[in-house]
Amino acid sequence: MTAYSLKYFEENAGRIVREASDNSEMITVTFDNGESVVIMPSSKAAGLDESERLSANPVNRHHILASIEEYRQGRVISKTLDELDTSQL
Repeated sequence: MTAYSLKYFEENAGRIVREASDNSEMITVTFDNGESVVIMPSSKAAGLDESERLSANPVNRHHILASIEEYRQGRVISKTLDELDTSQL
């Protein structure tokens, strides 16, 4: 993630916003008091919002984290779409 001071951002806002969009990158703008804001493409923001919503429920969050751990440990079964039994869906 790239970071800029507020003064630099004010002088280069157009270029920096295009940079965030073109590179699908989050950019931090830091104020003199140490606070900061993040500029990012709306598609990234939507994804973060969805992740927050899914993990807000403790039961769902536990299920997601357990699934991620199983994947990391290689305890997964891979199937193509053709191999799935859609009659059980």
